[in-house]
Amino acid sequence: MTNNLNPDIENNYRTVINEINNEETKIFSSIDTVNLNDYNNMPLPSNTKTINSKVIVKINNDSCCTSFCLKLFFIILILFFGLPLTFCDIYYAYTDHTCVSSHVDKINLTLKDYLVVNGILTGCLLFLMILATIIFTDNNAPYIMTIGPIILVIASLFNVAWVVIGGVIFWGYMDNSLCSNEVYNYVFASLIIKFISVGLGLFSNNNKNKDNKN
Repeated sequence: MTNNLNPDIENNYRTVINEINNEETKIFSSIDTVNLNDYNNMPLPSNTKTINSKVIVKINNDSCCTSFCLKLFFIILILFFGLPLTFCDIYYAYTDHTCVSSHVDKINLTLKDYLVVNGILTGCLLFLMILATIIFTDNNAPYIMTIGPIILVIASLFNVAWVVIGGVIFWGYMDNSLCSNEVYNYVFASLIIKFISVGLGLFSNNNKNKDNKN
């Protein structure tokens, strides 16, 4: 079909085709020489940093909210179990006039002394536990996890000895029949609870020691 064309027309046709091919070659060769690293080094859009900062702020806010809720939960839990005993020990020690101040011949301590010391000790432990919960962060966690158990061990040893002294005073050396029903029931129940707690603590520590040996 091309052979039937006028030679001038055929030459013009071939010239146009060649020019198109040359342009295509230039375009694709320029694309091939593009360095892809240039795209990696290109500056990010101006709003990218703003978006990243908003994402980081949101993550930090969520983390702070979770941490705050956990701390609040532990504080409420500590106060729920510890505050009633602290309050009742101090309250009955200074308001009861039936037996807590009764003199004991065989030991230079009264039930009031036991209740006061026990209330102060429990209150101090509550304060330290709440303080540790409030200031607990990832940075000071190693220090709290090191100092905390030492304080708890010392307080637990003293608490065991003091509970035994309280039981000896209440059931052995004083006439607890002089106590009002309210005081008698409270001291009796609190001593039983503390003896059970001490027993469970010793049992738990014994099991941990056996597991460590194994």
